Amino acid sequence: MPRIYFGMVDVRDLADLQIRVMQDEAAKMQRFLATGGEVLSMLDVALMLRRIIGKTANRVPAKQYPDWVVRLSALFNAQAKVILPQLGVIRRSSSEKARSLLRWRPRSYDETVTDTARSLVRQGIVKSDPA
Repeated sequence: MPRIYFGMVDVRDLADLQIRVMQDEAAKMQRFLATGGEVLSMLDVALMLRRIIGKTANRVPAKQYPDWVVRLSALFNAQAKVILPQLGVIRRSSSEKARSLLRWRPRSYDETVTDTARSLVRQGIVKSDPA
């Protein structure tokens, strides 16, 4: 997988934050960033899936492509070309304002990734590997 980084938030935590913003007068006319923690790489998420949900994640890649491989494949692959501007870029953000002003506490990335993966398997969107 390519060297791509991102922040994430559990949709349940995002809904919780939206409710807090609507109910707290101190949040009036303000903007809040919602992120569950530090940035993660695609590889971080893949390894988390493999560690937490085991065999179900057997088909999840566990290695990262060198940037030059992604750049070379972008010459022939439109999907690879689209991600080039994001390759290796780390954009940090903080939800500290929501945490301190609204006492918002998002779930851990482990819980978010695990629950999402299990939900996708349960709904048949991702097939569980029988092996």
